[in-house]
Amino acid sequence: FRVTVRDTTTPQLTVPAQVLAEATGPSGTIVNYSFSAVDLVDSAVAVICSPALGDLFGLGTTRVTCTATDDAGNSAQASFDVIVRDTTPPRLTNLPNVFAEATSPQGAAVNFAVAATDIVDAAVAVVCSPAAGGIFVLGRTEVTCTATDDAGNETQASFDVVVRDTTPPMLQDVPTDRTVEANSDAGAVVTFLLPGGDDIADPNWVPACNTPSGSTFPVGTTIVTCTGTDASGNTSF
Repeated sequence: FRVTVRDTTTPQLTVPAQVLAEATGPSGTIVNYSFSAVDLVDSAVAVICSPALGDLFGLGTTRVTCTATDDAGNSAQASFDVIVRDTTPPRLTNLPNVFAEATSPQGAAVNFAVAATDIVDAAVAVVCSPAAGGIFVLGRTEVTCTATDDAGNETQASFDVVVRDTTPPMLQDVPTDRTVEANSDAGAVVTFLLPGGDDIADPNWVPACNTPSGSTFPVGTTIVTCTGTDASGNTSF
């Protein structure tokens, strides 16, 4: 009689339950994964997976199917998912401190540009608060910018906008030279109107003269110096 020994047993194929990978660019990332196959008869079993190990996987979920085939033609199949995710937040750029000169008592309109880069998205939305182009008050204001990519990853960064007043008041209507007749040996009492003028940032600045109006001026020539000083300490002569 004849005894025929056959191999009809499929290989035992082992694949991952799931593979998670981080995107490294807009096209996704190259993914490596592990698998193995053992057989009762063959010491080495050919395994073919599609998409293949080391292929470029796009963002999202990709189904991978592996087939192990022994020398007798028995085959086993198994599948698993490769999930390529984008969990890397954008990176904010161009965040220098901004200095601006006051243009009114309210401060100044300040413009600035903040950009963001992302390993996946070509364009990233950036929202800053307070927003560029708004009125910033005198002094230091912290601006916080948030960049959000299409996957919902966020990053925040802050910088300062400093509005300064370095412009002195502008004196106007300064009294002209005048000659007054002495009415005593001390000289004469002289009155004059204080200069007027304007200041960009301080509407309440007050002019002052080193010899006040209504003082007694001695015989001879006295030089009166008038100055205007605003709240920021800027002085004009």
